[in-house]
Amino acid sequence: MLPIAQYYGNTSYPRVNPSLNWSPQQLSGPFLPIQAAYADANGNGTVHASDVQAIIQNWFFTRNPLSMQPVNRVAVCEELLNSMEINPTSVPLREIRSEIVRYRSELLNVPKDWKLEQNYPNPFNPGTKIRFNSPEEVSSVKLLIYDITGKLIKEMRKTNLLPGYK
Repeated sequence: MLPIAQYYGNTSYPRVNPSLNWSPQQLSGPFLPIQAAYADANGNGTVHASDVQAIIQNWFFTRNPLSMQPVNRVAVCEELLNSMEINPTSVPLREIRSEIVRYRSELLNVPKDWKLEQNYPNPFNPGTKIRFNSPEEVSSVKLLIYDITGKLIKEMRKTNLLPGYK
């Protein structure tokens, strides 16, 4: 991640068959310094926040396909976000952080914010469904449902929830 911020904006020729999936290949152009070529993780010829996608996609990648581990990309995004400043002052770091949040939200379908959805059907008779969005893993959630007079009708608890739509 640090090389992307360090060499942000450097350009060269794109690699042959640029891709988010890493594979052994020749560098096709003179990045200066050479470390910038590795910061161009997606091989498109520009070091930019979009290179974060290739890093997340290939987390734990090794040259031996038999030793590849399954990757929880949501956890990778969380680890990357937790290792960064919440409000970085550097433009490249802000864009990298935004790209991780966008990847997590759009490609992994993890919501950006907490949200309690409208119950369905409404009005309900004798039951209803209430959905919510969680942007992070939580150890427990409690939902209290009251009637119009303020009387507690139902208490629901869920534990060990992963990020996403519930």
